[in-house]
Amino acid sequence: MFVRGTTGSAPRTVDPPGNAVSSGRKRIVVDIAMMGVGATALALPSFAWPLTSLDESILLVYADQVRAGLVPHRDFYTVYGPAPFYALAGLFGAFGGSLVVERAFGLFIHLTVALGCYMLGRSRSRMTGLLSGGACLILLAPLGSVAYAWLGAIACLIAALALAERRGGPTHFGAGLMVGLAAAFRPELAIVGLPVLVPFLWRSSTWRWLVAGFAAGLAPTAWLFVVAGSRMWRNIGPGRAGINGSLRLMDDPLRSVTLVVAVVGVTSALVWLALKHRTRSSAAHALLALAILPQSLQRVDPEHALYTLCVTVPLVAVAVVGSESPDALRRRKMVLVAMAVAAVGSVMAAVLRPSPATVALQFGDRSAVIPLAEYAGLMETRSALLAHAAPGGSLFVGSTDLSRDSITRVAAYHLIPELRPSSYFLDLTGGAASRAGSGLAEDLRRSDVLLLTPMPEGLMEKVSPYAVRGSDEANSVVRTEFCRVAETGWGVIYAHHPCK
Repeated sequence: MFVRGTTGSAPRTVDPPGNAVSSGRKRIVVDIAMMGVGATALALPSFAWPLTSLDESILLVYADQVRAGLVPHRDFYTVYGPAPFYALAGLFGAFGGSLVVERAFGLFIHLTVALGCYMLGRSRSRMTGLLSGGACLILLAPLGSVAYAWLGAIACLIAALALAERRGGPTHFGAGLMVGLAAAFRPELAIVGLPVLVPFLWRSSTWRWLVAGFAAGLAPTAWLFVVAGSRMWRNIGPGRAGINGSLRLMDDPLRSVTLVVAVVGVTSALVWLALKHRTRSSAAHALLALAILPQSLQRVDPEHALYTLCVTVPLVAVAVVGSESPDALRRRKMVLVAMAVAAVGSVMAAVLRPSPATVALQFGDRSAVIPLAEYAGLMETRSALLAHAAPGGSLFVGSTDLSRDSITRVAAYHLIPELRPSSYFLDLTGGAASRAGSGLAEDLRRSDVLLLTPMPEGLMEKVSPYAVRGSDEANSVVRTEFCRVAETGWGVIYAHHPCK
């Protein structure tokens, strides 16, 4: 089924002499240092960007909850595994709950993904490694430095591929371990991760090592399943499906077609290369591209396209420029020039990116940077909430219509540390909170104050076009048991007492 030694597809396995090994290790250290500098240079401008995205707000808030002793899925809703929140909680404990700390962790994840691409290319040649790693960093740069759980999982999967290409039981144990750890970031990737390694298991005597490593890597996720119970399955199964599924091609046809063609085209190239070379490596690369393709197609936007292109494009580079033929050498030079231009362009785009004026905030050991235009609204909101709830009181952040999917001011939980979150549902996307029997109404009854934000007309229809309206029970609790006491730039404030 598979053949070895096909140029451009399989790693070189000739053992070099001792002096060459020492020299090669020094070069690897130098290469890693260069990539670290490059990653930092590309990501540094994004450290000044304000906190505006829901995804990044969730990371901060969920890490705060873990740091306070709460357990994901058991004590608060999420569709992710434990790794990003526990890692950030540990960092916040050491350095404070800072946006800079979260983004530094994101930079580390970016570098880890790129190093996995580098090691795949390095098994062909040093230049191929640098080209593939550099291409990965350039494609990641527009995403900023947010510590996305998806990229943490991708870092594990690409590391698994790099280890699987090396011979020996211990390295295959490491490959299985990395696939298992990917589930600690995105649990659903455990299902697609193992098939990616099937080409290395085919007629291999080391399959037991790989399976043992996979079992070891699943330990953090398995522990969370035991602690959180069946609610974790409901969250990552139906809950994940509620978030995925917003493919809309006609909102911006030109952009949609361009992105779909780019993503599907690169994936198709990897499949074609696998059929052409018929090696274990090329087959595994194609399987990985196919496994992560749905991530790009669930939402046709540049961010979701880059989530997969940051890996698939480097894999194409490994196959195309990874041989020693004269044509491959010429291709490397051309790609190197193109990458240099792209790197300069990425840095300039990040530096020159239109960005609103910002203000840095510090509340206790938590800090963030927000748009200056949001500052007055936040401070007014803090004052109004703290005027109607004593420190240590409970806060619920939602929307003015709790019967539907909503994007809310989740960051308020992080920026008002004097109040504790009262609800299992800190994020109201995905439709889980609005379902009948979700417990949202009971959470409201335990709240001292509410911050409810109106949704702009048509926003949720665009973000979640297939979400259906849920139960009106939570809205009824707000109407009958709470009184509207203030309205700020961040939303409407309700206190838990009937209006006089």
